[in-house]
Amino acid sequence: MLARYGVQGIHWDMKDGKPVPNQEWFDKFTADQSGKVRKSVGISIGLESITGLDRINSAAGGDIWADQERLDAMENARKILRPNGIHVITAYNPGDVITKAPEWEMLKPSMDRMGDAWKEAIFAKSDEAALSIINDLRNQLRKTGYDQAMQFTNENLTGKDVVTVQMPN
Repeated sequence: MLARYGVQGIHWDMKDGKPVPNQEWFDKFTADQSGKVRKSVGISIGLESITGLDRINSAAGGDIWADQERLDAMENARKILRPNGIHVITAYNPGDVITKAPEWEMLKPSMDRMGDAWKEAIFAKSDEAALSIINDLRNQLRKTGYDQAMQFTNENLTGKDVVTVQMPN
């Protein structure tokens, strides 16, 4: 309970057998426009949970914004990960270009099925069943215009910078 909700009687109280956050914490982060109180105390955005001190984003639950060593480490990481600083991306994302293909409306339901098909294949009773699921999807993609949409995408990206890796900022 401590790791998930924080300290009983401070961050939450038990009501009808369930942990309920205290109104004081709702009021505190509503008043704090910077979000620092929420992170330092451990209340995540949108009141997804009350976890006491934020064990993910704080230095042992302390004030993460006052920890100069942590701030220096973050700045060093930025220099490594962004040696040229932050720039607006001018490259084209193939995922955006394919949506402009004439076949996209017919292809999209097949593309949307991809994640579910992989899950089904992973939990299939046999390798043959898994391959059948994957091959059925491949055939469906081809029938709904995948090859033509990829040709459209490649033609529209020829000679342009293309995004090959996407990472969160």
